[in-house]
Amino acid sequence: MQLNETANGNGIFLYTQDAGRIPLSAPMSVYAVRPSSQSLPIQGSVALRVIGSVRGGAVRTRPGQWLVAFAGRSARLSRRFRSSRSLELVVDSDEDLRGVREIVAGYPRLLMNGEPAPEYGRDSGWEARFASASVPRTAIGIKKSGELVMVHVEKSAGNGFGATVVQLERIMSALGCVDALNLDGGSASELVLGKIPLTDPSTGSERPVSNAIVVGAMPARDRTLSLRLPRTMRVGQVRRVLLCRHGRVIADRAIVWTAYGSGEITERGVFTADAGGTCFVQAFWHGRAVNSVVRILK
Repeated sequence: MQLNETANGNGIFLYTQDAGRIPLSAPMSVYAVRPSSQSLPIQGSVALRVIGSVRGGAVRTRPGQWLVAFAGRSARLSRRFRSSRSLELVVDSDEDLRGVREIVAGYPRLLMNGEPAPEYGRDSGWEARFASASVPRTAIGIKKSGELVMVHVEKSAGNGFGATVVQLERIMSALGCVDALNLDGGSASELVLGKIPLTDPSTGSERPVSNAIVVGAMPARDRTLSLRLPRTMRVGQVRRVLLCRHGRVIADRAIVWTAYGSGEITERGVFTADAGGTCFVQAFWHGRAVNSVVRILK
């Protein structure tokens, strides 16, 4: 069973209230169910009681309801599910997961206790082809100190060469990881800061994904900081944004710029008004943040 994933091919798909807008298409049998608990346990069970069937199209889960979809060859199992009117969903693992709050799934494991994991295929078959392909890859690892390491290896028309699984394992080991896991790769592998892509997608354009690992921090608001930027601009105008402290310009490449809305900003702080509307411009500097809103006229 797959959780909150786009239903394509064969399989059983479960959609909780975190799924958002869900595209449903034939051949597929979809049922609304009422779970005994609104949260899916890391270990344990949830009883699902069938409420009724759901027609295809784009739908959202209603409050207190989840959706179960049977796609492709798995659709034949839906008749048994419908007749029983209930299902017990058991989530289990060989590991002791007591106290664990978040789980990230991936394949294969790269490092275990500082040694190469014997998990990925070195023999013939799709695993060997998967492991030996030089493609964009993403990995996450943990050092002995508990420090988290996230790595993206780029491969696109203009940058990077990608990596094989063995090369990715060696990269994580060289970075000091004792445990490491290969995550999604290919066109779904990307590194983004705020809304700024730091890498080029391998297919030339970004693609929708159902999940991501996000690292966030709430920077301190510093009233001594200000942005030197016009409050009003016209479409097509370009301005250099300056970060000031106590009115004096800060010349520091450690400034991280982001823009949300009708404009865009480069890593050097050059802002372009793209379309009519408003744009939220923000600067991050040594754990501090300041923002400004620009009105853009057509």
